[in-house]
Order: sequence, then structure tokens, then C-alpha cells
Amino acid sequence: MDWDGKVGAPQTLCAATGRVLAPGEQVYGMLVQGEGGFARVDVAAEAWDGYDHSAALSWWRRTVPLPEKQKARIRLDPAALARIFADLADSEDPQRQAFRYIVGLCLLRARKLVLDRIERDPDGGSWMVLHERGGISHRLRDPGLRAADEAGLTEQLLAVASAGEAPSANPG
Repeated sequence: MDWDGKVGAPQTLCAATGRVLAPGEQVYGMLVQGEGGFARVDVAAEAWDGYDHSAALSWWRRTVPLPEKQKARIRLDPAALARIFADLADSEDPQRQAFRYIVGLCLLRARKLVLDRIERDPDGGSWMVLHERGGISHRLRDPGLRAADEAGLTEQLLAVASAGEAPSANPG
């Protein structure tokens, strides 16, 4: 049976006491069937033994999650990204090529570049062939980044693109 949307979200109030359930607190969740369909009932752990849970189809113990901090959405300037992408076009440095690849992915996501195809080399390497809306094509080799490399390049990208400054294309 498809349960999506059929059972309510976790409750913020204890069904037995009416008090607010605190983050980090142990609670019991119950699945019950009412006239309108399935319902979820949450009961604080200390009130569970005294609460009538005979109508429960199922029950489970859980911890009320801590509130998540809303991450600030980072907005990269497409014009700055395009300038960085162009400035790094002729670089032979592998780190700068990897950086350009990440910038290309950002431009692809921002729909400033369009993916034409992926090409494969006999050695197993892959290339993205992208084009600008004006028709200029670009081939970007997948640098095969590890997670640590991606994190470092992402930090650099955020530092550079938010300030709108392109890194120097000249080594040194």
C-alpha cells in the first residue's frame, strides 16, 4: 500500500497531556484509523503508560528531532561565473581545469550553458560537450574529483564568485 500522504506528519503536542513535545524528547507515535482515514498520534514517553493505546494499529518510539538551521541559499552571479569560465579556457594547469569544470557545471545548472553530449575516451576518460546559447562549443574533461577535492574547489568557488573576481589564468 502507498502510505505517502496518508498519515500525518509528527505532532508537536502530546495527545495525552496537550503540552508541547520538546526537541530531543522521547515520544511514542501511534497509527490509528479514524473516520477520515489513518491518523498519527504522538504521546510523550512519561504519559504513554496511562494513555489508552488499544486503538493503535502500530506504534513506535522516536526522538523529537532538533530544529534544523535553515541554510542560507547561496546565489552565484552567472556573469561572474561566465567570466571565470572564459578566463580559465586556455589554462593547462590540472587544478584550474578542475575549477573550470565545476564552474561549467554551475553554468549548466543556471542554464547559461547547454549539455550537447558526453564523449568517452578509449582510456576511460569522459568529456562534457557544452555550448553557449550563442553557439560557441566547449569541451570539458571530467577531472575525476574526490570528495575532498570537490569541497576545496567549492570553497574557492564561493569565495571567488561571491566577490565576482576571477582567479588569475596565469600560473604563479
